Amino acid sequence: MGRSLEDAFEGHAYIKFMIQMTGLHRFAYSEYGYNATWWYMSVIIPLIVLFPFIYDLTQKYGAGMLVFFLIILLPNLSIFPIINLWLLPFTLGIYLSQRNYVTPISTYLGTYGVFRYIILTTAIAFVVALKEYIPTQIDWLFGSLICLFIFELTASFKAIDKTLGFLGKHLFNIFLFHTFIYYYYWEDFIYSFKNPILIFLVLLAISILISLLLEELKKGISVMSAKLRIAIESK
Repeated sequence: MGRSLEDAFEGHAYIKFMIQMTGLHRFAYSEYGYNATWWYMSVIIPLIVLFPFIYDLTQKYGAGMLVFFLIILLPNLSIFPIINLWLLPFTLGIYLSQRNYVTPISTYLGTYGVFRYIILTTAIAFVVALKEYIPTQIDWLFGSLICLFIFELTASFKAIDKTLGFLGKHLFNIFLFHTFIYYYYWEDFIYSFKNPILIFLVLLAISILISLLLEELKKGISVMSAKLRIAIESK
């Protein structure tokens, strides 16, 4: 489809592609490779490996772990390659889960009624503006507010809850392959709609259809694998 491995890599294309298939390519070379969105795998795989250790340390030291990972976000203090930026939000999620802090926060926000949505929207806008003026990363705060905002919406509106529940089954697929659609393969078609909202909706619709097909393919492979396993065991 007009995008070869040689187009994606600066030399040693097949070796680099094989490394990228391990998901740890960002530790091996600086290129984003065949699909730029796959940078995520080089982050999530180490975090999953580290999860038991971070979980135990967070349970033991609590907010001290958050302070430590906040300090390493300071400029010129990148201690952990690739995952340095993501350790704080990852640990923050663990910390909030262990202590079940989301529920009391939501209960407190509930005392403001519909105004809680205005409060959260204002807070999110403030963080976005703040990002332009401070020298360190605050995506962890931005992400936390977004999660809290969505939590409040889904708790109050069942239609939004069902819609996001449906999308949630496909968003990981979509995240990993949407770059192929709007950038690598069908850029002219996607952007021919001109209007940003239409572009987004068309991209989302195509992505959902592809994800549905992928999920059916996964089911088919699972069924075939099960039948093959049974056939082998029966012999």
